[in-house]
Amino acid sequence: MRSSKCLFNDIGVARQVATLVHRQSAELNTSLAEVERECSADEFSRYRTAVGKIMGAMFTEVLEPTWEAFPELAPDALRDQYVSEPEK
Repeated sequence: MRSSKCLFNDIGVARQVATLVHRQSAELNTSLAEVERECSADEFSRYRTAVGKIMGAMFTEVLEPTWEAFPELAPDALRDQYVSEPEK
């Protein structure tokens, strides 16, 4: 049974979205260095906070429920925490 929080029933769609979310996360992370280099400390601090909220939401609202429903999509380092024991 799929997690009720999972947004997707189809693993193909889940895989595509997870890949996109990972890519967007990397781009947001890269943008932090540019903003830190080009903007004031105050601007950078506000931006870093906003990016943290966005990345946190992407994790808790999209990736984590997807990995709970499809543990095989979770990164190797995290996979064990999303694989549940078979029911007896």
